Amino acid sequence: MRIFALIVFAAISTIGMAQDYSFITYSNGQGLPQSQVQCITQDNDGYLWVGTLGGLAKFNGKNFTTFPLEQGLFNNRISCLQNIQKTIWVGHEGGITEITNNKAQTYSLGDNDKTVSVSDFISYRGKIVASTEGSGLYIISNHHISKITLKNEDASTCRDLEIINGKLYIGTRDGLYFTDDLTNFKRVEAFKDRSISGIALTQNKVFISTFFKGLFRTDFTLKQFDSIPVKSNDLYIGAINSDKSNQLWLVSPEGVIRFSPQMKQLDLNEVNGLPVNAINCSFQDNEGNMWFGSDGKGLIRFANQNLQIYSTKTGMPSDLILCGKKLNSGSYLFGSYDKGAFKMNLQGSCEKIPLPATTVWDIEYFNGNAWFATELGIFRWDFKSEPQQYNFPNYSSPFRVIKIYKNKLIVADEERIGYIENNVLHPYSDFKFNVNKNGNIRDVSFYYSNMLVATSKGLYELNLAKKTQKLLKNFKASISSIETDTDNRIWIGTENGLVIFDGINYKNVSYSSKSGARFINFIQRVESHIFVGTNDGLYVFENREGSQILVKHIGTNNGLINLESNINSSLFEEGNFWFGTTDGLAKLHVGSNDEGFSDFSPKLNIARVLVNYREIDPSNIYNGLKLNYSKNNLIIDLDGISMEDPESVTFQYKLEGESDKWSPPTLNPTIILSNLDAGDYVLHIRAISGTKKISEISSLAITITPPFWRTWWFYILVFVAIAFGIRYYFRLQIKRERERNYKINLENKSRLLALEQQSLNASMNRHFIFNSLNSIQYFINTQDRVSANRYLTSFAKLIRKNLDSASEGDNVVTLHQELERLELYLSLEAMRFKDRFVYRIDNQGIDLEQVTVPAMLLQPFVENSIIHGILPDETKKGEILVTIKALGDQLEICIDDDGIGIDYSLNKKAKFQGDHKSQGMEITSKRIDLIRQMWNKDYELIGPFQMTNPDRSIKGTRVLIKIPYENLEMND
Repeated sequence: MRIFALIVFAAISTIGMAQDYSFITYSNGQGLPQSQVQCITQDNDGYLWVGTLGGLAKFNGKNFTTFPLEQGLFNNRISCLQNIQKTIWVGHEGGITEITNNKAQTYSLGDNDKTVSVSDFISYRGKIVASTEGSGLYIISNHHISKITLKNEDASTCRDLEIINGKLYIGTRDGLYFTDDLTNFKRVEAFKDRSISGIALTQNKVFISTFFKGLFRTDFTLKQFDSIPVKSNDLYIGAINSDKSNQLWLVSPEGVIRFSPQMKQLDLNEVNGLPVNAINCSFQDNEGNMWFGSDGKGLIRFANQNLQIYSTKTGMPSDLILCGKKLNSGSYLFGSYDKGAFKMNLQGSCEKIPLPATTVWDIEYFNGNAWFATELGIFRWDFKSEPQQYNFPNYSSPFRVIKIYKNKLIVADEERIGYIENNVLHPYSDFKFNVNKNGNIRDVSFYYSNMLVATSKGLYELNLAKKTQKLLKNFKASISSIETDTDNRIWIGTENGLVIFDGINYKNVSYSSKSGARFINFIQRVESHIFVGTNDGLYVFENREGSQILVKHIGTNNGLINLESNINSSLFEEGNFWFGTTDGLAKLHVGSNDEGFSDFSPKLNIARVLVNYREIDPSNIYNGLKLNYSKNNLIIDLDGISMEDPESVTFQYKLEGESDKWSPPTLNPTIILSNLDAGDYVLHIRAISGTKKISEISSLAITITPPFWRTWWFYILVFVAIAFGIRYYFRLQIKRERERNYKINLENKSRLLALEQQSLNASMNRHFIFNSLNSIQYFINTQDRVSANRYLTSFAKLIRKNLDSASEGDNVVTLHQELERLELYLSLEAMRFKDRFVYRIDNQGIDLEQVTVPAMLLQPFVENSIIHGILPDETKKGEILVTIKALGDQLEICIDDDGIGIDYSLNKKAKFQGDHKSQGMEITSKRIDLIRQMWNKDYELIGPFQMTNPDRSIKGTRVLIKIPYENLEMND
């Protein structure tokens, strides 16, 4: 059966009451080299340095790492430690070690001082001053050591150094000395007969401890001294320190004495929890933890100054406290799980309350009476007579809840709710709960004017005015406790986590990965803070504007005797929060300024770095790591320094260049990176405390050099090679294309030459020559000398022009020359076929000398018009019109005739031509095609095509030649 308990004391009889404080010891099991701790300091990375009579160790909160003699330590007998300007100064018997960045340099005190121990270090006027037990002072400057001998043997036994008002004060066996030049020393006469053990400074006071002469206080003028009474059987004070809160800590063979700023004394010894009385030194770390060096028990941490434990070991009658209440008189009432109820007076004595019940679940103080909810019912006690018992009629079950509400006491057993008014118990008969259906009642709270009831199966809202009962939500896990915060949100503690209801939505609150943290036993509001007791200790949240922030976790590292808290076991009074555990009652002093909630971000350090499984100095990686692509295995071991709660520290990292998201938090302090792609990365690392406080982020630049085939110079070589390859390919293709084009052009030129020859032959065919000569003969025979001469002259000119064109290398003539030839041809044909046709050449503003065309381009089409269009129609006199005009960027030459048309001509062609075969048009068409291919000239031949009149009668034939309107001179 699970035991639930609260926050209270109990007593079987009238006995004295004491309290325990929690201390945690660290010794050989965690790696401490020896159990006699002489001195403690802390470096800038957060590590504690612990000096023992058997070696020097560095502590990360979990384990010790020994600084070995092989690294240069003077010897293993450590007498004092100080961190001065990032350097750890180590005092030994007979020497000094200076440690900077884990590198050591040693100084010997000389052969005559081999057995003299160094007692303290301080930086004064740019020099390191070391005090010794019997050999005065040593000065270290520029890595050189020198000795200062004081005036007598007692003065040479120096134990403590402090700087006050610019002067160096030395506490010695011969009293208090001071100097301002490290040459001249004077004694404070008021302490000439006192053997000083230590000097401590607070905000405005100086405290001086002595061996057997007590404790003294003065101001910073050191002119007048007050004696501070110390309640101790032995006034031997071995050393004195002050902390950040201006508390004084005195250590002795009989334990530790703490003085508050108000000079209230607290003795810490084996009676109230200190593991051993023999304490050599005290030290406060950066988080405010107090550490003690013991003589035989190793290193001791004062787990929590604000936490006290009450149990059967300290005089409590029971360890299983379930409830408590503070009375107006200052006394306490407590209820237990197994010993009933008790009253504790101001002197700490407990007396049994005469209740017949063994288990007391809840207590209230109301109208001068104490009310107890027990397994036997409700009991009222007036502190005089026997307690009076209450139960619902005809029903008896354990009562677990009793709370004050509107001048009434609300009470509840497992199935019923009622109220007590005028000392009479009244049931709320309108509200019904059935254990099987609704679950048994666990807690009650008040929400506006309604009542909230938590059961093992769900959360219910009761409207007392309207007498209505409403189920708000069923829960799979039993509800143990409910509470409302300053924003009227409902905090619901279940056996499987914390839920917050804001009136609309239910939100699960995540605050720990530990399973015990999800089992909630109580929830209590204290102003803006919410205290949540779990099976993993106490969690404290702060409610801020509708959100909750975890500010503190109290566990065994914080002094809690047991992590498992007890159901509904919480009480807050006058700055103290009490709660029960299964091993006793805990009292946490919260105070008015929440000093009990101080928490610190962890300090992140890189402890070890392995590159390709070889260890390197961690400090080297901050300048960046450069790794080969084939050897880029990186292992980084981390330290998350949190002296108060090192077990809760988790780690995260993200590798910029690969991902922009943080890895999930993990307790594993090792980061392993391998097989990274080539490139530049930045590794970001952080540590997170149990209360989600984040350390400073460490960032490490990592470069993975690529293989040679992924380097820029290789890319350039490949690019150049590809470029040359492409260039060679295209040059080869261009060469081949040129050769091919040359061949084609050569072939085309040959063909064009042949066509031009054929064109010449066509123009000067035997029929034309024969017919022309016949015409000349005819004119001669008819004695028409004028016509004969004119015809012969034109014929001769035409032949000469044709021969001249054929002799041109490119066979290109101006349009003027071409039209001259054409006109000669037309005139000859007009004379030969007298009165059969007329012709006209119409130039529409074209500069004929600026346009060049292939020779003998037009004559075949004109010849075709004469022979096949005009001559077959003997009924009329035909007409041939040659029109030259510019349209846009083209020159158009249009040859029109009004002959018989194409269709009729094809039918009559054979009959008219006889044995004459006309090839001029076909040859010209081929010439135009070749010219278009060879010189990329946009020549176009349209026709011949037949033209018709509007009445569809034949109008004639047209040929259209389109030439780019430019200088048509052709080049190879």
